[in-house]
Amino acid sequence: MSDVKHEIVSIPVNCEKRTFEEQRRDLLTSLERRNNDNSVELYTDDWSERLSGWIDSSWENWNNEIRRLKQGMFVLFVSLLLK
Repeated sequence: MSDVKHEIVSIPVNCEKRTFEEQRRDLLTSLERRNNDNSVELYTDDWSERLSGWIDSSWENWNNEIRRLKQGMFVLFVSLLLK
């Protein structure tokens, strides 16, 4: 067939000492505590500016990823043509 070499990736597995039910209960308890905290301010005066900044950075990240993807596809296409 082909001389393709596969890279071996080691993924560590952590065993949790708590049961699933204990983890779920703790998660729900922490979520309830967080939602009952009245110190969270849902709206701030600079909310629209922060939202605009987030949208701009999302577009920038999107454009960078698409640019990187296009460059990678071009390299792949050229390598396929050379075979």
